[in-house]
Amino acid sequence: MTQSTSADTVVLPRDSNQALGIGQYAIDFLGGKYGDNVSEKIYERVRLFHTDSVLSGVSALALKTNAPTILRDEAMDYPCKLAKTETNRTH
Repeated sequence: MTQSTSADTVVLPRDSNQALGIGQYAIDFLGGKYGDNVSEKIYERVRLFHTDSVLSGVSALALKTNAPTILRDEAMDYPCKLAKTETNRTH
């Protein structure tokens, strides 16, 4: 995945795993890659988004919709680098 970044925009290519790209952006954002002058309003929106996403997931599971199954199956298509190496084992 190659993302294009300007001073105030990150563009994820349409043929990329955008969930992975958003996750990487979140890691970079929290790690200070984009500076540390972040408005409290931004953090409030993040809290609201997180709450909404968790409740949506719980609702989907409670209603036994097929979305969680589809997402799980899609996630299983991506290789897990950790599982491929013996040196990453903790025991």
